[in-house]
Amino acid sequence: MTRLVTSILVLFLSVQCYAQVFETEKTFNIPVLEGKAVGFFVSQTRLGIVWVKQDSIIITFKELVDSNPNPDPNPDPLPSRVVSMFWVEETLDRTPEQASMLSSKKVREAIVQKGLTFQVVDKDIKNEYGQTPSNLVPIISKVKNLPSLVLMDEDGSLTVHPIPTSEESFIKFLENIK
Repeated sequence: MTRLVTSILVLFLSVQCYAQVFETEKTFNIPVLEGKAVGFFVSQTRLGIVWVKQDSIIITFKELVDSNPNPDPNPDPLPSRVVSMFWVEETLDRTPEQASMLSSKKVREAIVQKGLTFQVVDKDIKNEYGQTPSNLVPIISKVKNLPSLVLMDEDGSLTVHPIPTSEESFIKFLENIK
């Protein structure tokens, strides 16, 4: 039975234009037991199946396809973790309530507990050369309304948020940061 399966398979493959995959001069055995099937790869995406049933030999081919044929070329990235927070303001316009939040022990502890670095930045900050420090330029330029909180993700992405209005709302804001 094995010799017959081999001959039929080679002939079938030749007719189906798969002869280049197999060397027709060389014989190969496909041991198949009665009522059983054997599979083999014809190409990277095509599977050949030989099934023996009584006096019949059935040869079929199945095209292998990806279960997700159209993967999203732009999958949603995993959200980055926030690593830094900047309070950007005009220092001369700071209110007593804002000063109270900035000096609050509870707020500072919540910032530390979140593992964030925190910096208060005046929008007009200048270094010894009279220039805005280069690491703060993208942060300050992102802010349209003062004062604002700017969060920086691990990947450097910046998001701007309004300043919380109270110590409690600031702590709640910190709790919601991912």
